[in-house]
Amino acid sequence: MDNRKNSKGIGDLLLRLGMGWIFIAFGIGKFYYGAFWSTQLPDKISLWLNNNLQISPIIIQNFQAVFEIVIGVLLILGLFTTLAGFLGGLYLATIIVGFSLISGWSDILVYDTGLLFSILALLFLDHEYSLDHLINHLLRDSS
Repeated sequence: MDNRKNSKGIGDLLLRLGMGWIFIAFGIGKFYYGAFWSTQLPDKISLWLNNNLQISPIIIQNFQAVFEIVIGVLLILGLFTTLAGFLGGLYLATIIVGFSLISGWSDILVYDTGLLFSILALLFLDHEYSLDHLINHLLRDSS
């Protein structure tokens, strides 16, 4: 048995579990600490949303919370992993670019950049220990 191959599968699993937990924790945090999270949106964005789209920042925050929880659950389960990784990466890239243009660079964006590269790594892994792998295996055996 090639231990390196097995280690890559376990590394992928640990990366998915870690990234999934981060997304879920931040999603739940947006519901639990709603008032705090709504203050984190720069004033320029809040005003633009209210004036141009008549959307409350709370609505955006709740949408983000649900999105983050769904992405986290999909990553942990290993279901639609590549899609979840891509959407999670796109989400993080949008946050990084948007906030750096509006508010300037910050230590939080450094953290988000690390998360972005971690989730992008999932796009290039096999996901051996995942529901995706199990479903593909079952479909391949049934045909």
